[in-house]
Amino acid sequence: MRRIVASLAVVLALATAQAQELTVLTPTDRFVRPGETVALAFEVVSPVAVEVTADASSSSGWEISVAPASVTLEPDVPAVVTVTVEVPADAPAFTSERVTLRVRGVEPVIELSVELTVLEIVDLRLEAPPQAPLGVEGLRAIVINAGNSTRNVTVELRRDDALLASRAWTLAAGGRVELRFGLAEEGDHTLLLLSPRVPTIQRTVRAIRFGAPEPAPFVLAGSLTGSYGLEGDWETSARVRGRLSDFSSVDVLAAAPNWRRSYAQVNLEYASVRIGAGGAAPFRLDLPRDLGLAASYERDGVGVGGMVGVTADDDLSAYAAASWTASDYAIAAGGGLRADEPVAALRSTYARNGLALTLTGRYQQARLNARLTADIREQQTTTNLRAEARDLLTNNSRLEFEVRHRTGPTAVYGVVTAPLGERASWAWRAGLTQDIAADVPGNLQLALQAGSNESFARVSHRVTLADAWRATNVLGVRYDRSGFGLTLDSGWTYLALEEFSLATRFAYYPGPGTLDGQVRAKLQVVEDPVSLALEGNWNLTSGTLGASAALGLFEGPWAFDVDGSALYAYTRETDPWTFELGVSLSYAFDVMVPDDVVEATGGRRLGTLVGTVLADDAPLAGVVLSVGRFRAITDEEGRFELELAPGTYRVSVDRVSVPSGYRVEEPTQVSVEVVLRETQEVAFVLVQTRP
Repeated sequence: MRRIVASLAVVLALATAQAQELTVLTPTDRFVRPGETVALAFEVVSPVAVEVTADASSSSGWEISVAPASVTLEPDVPAVVTVTVEVPADAPAFTSERVTLRVRGVEPVIELSVELTVLEIVDLRLEAPPQAPLGVEGLRAIVINAGNSTRNVTVELRRDDALLASRAWTLAAGGRVELRFGLAEEGDHTLLLLSPRVPTIQRTVRAIRFGAPEPAPFVLAGSLTGSYGLEGDWETSARVRGRLSDFSSVDVLAAAPNWRRSYAQVNLEYASVRIGAGGAAPFRLDLPRDLGLAASYERDGVGVGGMVGVTADDDLSAYAAASWTASDYAIAAGGGLRADEPVAALRSTYARNGLALTLTGRYQQARLNARLTADIREQQTTTNLRAEARDLLTNNSRLEFEVRHRTGPTAVYGVVTAPLGERASWAWRAGLTQDIAADVPGNLQLALQAGSNESFARVSHRVTLADAWRATNVLGVRYDRSGFGLTLDSGWTYLALEEFSLATRFAYYPGPGTLDGQVRAKLQVVEDPVSLALEGNWNLTSGTLGASAALGLFEGPWAFDVDGSALYAYTRETDPWTFELGVSLSYAFDVMVPDDVVEATGGRRLGTLVGTVLADDAPLAGVVLSVGRFRAITDEEGRFELELAPGTYRVSVDRVSVPSGYRVEEPTQVSVEVVLRETQEVAFVLVQTRP
């Protein structure tokens, strides 16, 4: 019996053959850390004078800039084009990002890529209050995985040397989980957070019989970092970030000598203010994020924002933006100036009953780009439609239409590019992918495509062998600008280690007798307190051998890192070697937020419940009450007061604490809604029982 399961084919294009008129030397593949800024230097050489332009992209949309964007090459004089990549702070561990540089001005266009591999960062946190009430769910603790890899975690509750409870689970990168433990005895308890290759984290919690626990203090995470490179490049930075209150947070970075990386941002309940560089795009609009002052305010579905600053060339950069959000519809728009040129952006979304429409537009540097996408999801089918206008108002303007449809076992796609400008050209491709049921272990898949620039047929096989190796092998034929070719992609990952993988990618063209491809091996091992990452690659297309290594040593708040890479271009007669080396030292610390700052930035997310107990019109002390999972006892004035999180609480008097000869007058139990920053009152009256 044959069963076909659809899946979308991912086309990974090989690096194209270099044009005879131009040579581009690519930097070696390397390891990167989340939040890091990476500079990749591509060396371009031409035997004749020519003017070329360069642009770059990443496979996952990481933020990229290219400098210079255009360069006039002198004969046999190398020129360096630097691609600066911002690694997202939440980049998953072990993932690989392909950064591609395109050099235009010669035919065919040259495309060369560098692969960046994200290192694993282990950062587990345990949040627990200093106090917790007695009861079956008295203790509430939160575990946060602030690292970028999945962790196996165990939390134990102990009193003295006795194990009272234990919880174990798998926590994904960036995930958090809330745990509740019962407390039966007053006094100190210990929470332990345990995970392989991570030092044990310990918190002390005191179980209390009466009252609501004091909330945990707000603590900011700080770090000091210094780094130095082989060519004398150095940088120091200080960063502090975290929550100031239940309604606000702060993130401050001071960097030197590249002071333009510095910023300070405060997020309040409805507003955000940032001084410095970067930051998130307002309302998901593609507007400038240059050095300056930016602010936004959003409440009840309406938002406004703006920025004023300067570009890297000290030109004016400014914009204003607004947004409106309803239950199933949202629209945002903004515009301004950047370097004396107008800039504008639009984003509109609609989602209802399985239909999602998104319209985006951007005008900058005399170019207009617009995209309209539609996603239609039903129980068994998914249809994706896209219409995109690129580089309008220029000689390279074009329209692109795309449709992808998946129904049951079949997935098909088609893309057509229609030229509007003189430098644009027609292009099209159409294909399908489907899984093939066969009497072989693993998954077998067929992918077919016909197109103006590339046509191929591929068969891929994915299998896990004896729970130790995971393998993916792809065999196919293709026809592109280089002619007819045979392709083989093979990737192997050894699961018994932290992360080890071996990947090869080859294309052989029988006509000219050329072989393009790449061989890459990666290894990362983390064994507290040391982490080690190694990578090597051989690029047949560019004629280079490369290797990189990253060593980290973590001891308490201190961290020491060494990163290095070497590239040997065996096709270049002079200066074939390129080296990079950098060291960094960092120190982590905590900063307690003062109570005055907490109150000034919004305070706690709490309301107040005040209650009284009277007997014979007089206050009665020593009466015990249940308030949800908390307990309270009246003072000499027959009064109790609790600060509680907003919500509904059932309040009742503990009958054991009622004096003999008295009972609680109806109602004996009431429900009270505690409201944020408001005080609610409740009263109980005791009456004498009849003899």
